[in-house]
Parts: sequence; C-alpha cells; structure tokens
Amino acid sequence: MRKLSGFSKTLVYFYVLAMGVFHLFTANAGNYEPYLQRSIHLAFVLPLAFVLFPITKKSPKARVPVYDWILAVIAAAPGVYSMVNYTAITERIQQIDPLTTAQFVLGILLVILLLEGTRRIVGLPLSLIAALFAAYMLYGY
Repeated sequence: MRKLSGFSKTLVYFYVLAMGVFHLFTANAGNYEPYLQRSIHLAFVLPLAFVLFPITKKSPKARVPVYDWILAVIAAAPGVYSMVNYTAITERIQQIDPLTTAQFVLGILLVILLLEGTRRIVGLPLSLIAALFAAYMLYGY
C-alpha cells in the first residue's frame, strides 16, 4: 500500500471522508434501491484501488503515478454512468431491449478494472479465478 503525502494524502483523506459520510447518511436515513446503492459504493471504492495500491511491487510508493490517477477516474465512470442513467437501466427489459454501446463498453471496462483492482489488492490467484468463472459464464454450457 502506498504511503501518500502532501496534496495526494489530503485529497484521499477528504475523498474517504465523503465516502464515509455517504455511508453513514444512508445507514441512518435509509438506503437507496440496492442497484443504486451498490453503484454509488463501487464508484467510491474502486478508484481507491488504483490510488492506494501500486501496479507492481517496484512501482513508486511515495507518490501516485499519472496512469494510476487516470485509471482511478476511469474506474469511477461506470458507477457515475449508472447513477445518471439509473431509470433507463432499471426499466430496461433484459433480453428484449438491447444494450446501448455505452453500457456495453462500460460493462466490459468495469469487469477489467475490477479484475485489475482485485489483482492489486488481493493478488493474482483470486483475479485468475474470477476471470475463469467469468469466461465460464460466457462460454460454458
């Protein structure tokens, strides 16, 4: 895990503080519908995997490289999209209404970023197992 300092540390501190306030608010005032609640939670948490955990053991631990900031912003995109387009997504009739191109691309991007975030935090074995099950879901009969 990275040991941040300076502006990065302050930015992550307030980001995590905002996430905590959101979760405390929804715990007290009542949760959103589960799909929306999970989308918001994932949009908060997934970018932290790229900011706090380096891509390799040899990567810099004192600062966050630009590519990790870019991955963090991209990791928030599927969650933000699902929040903005919540009604259209939940009212879509599965297997009848086709996915939009944006939904398809963001879905694939989300799976890839989740696997990479899992690899960074937990390790390669769990990512490989998850990828194997995802491939089985697509191609297994």
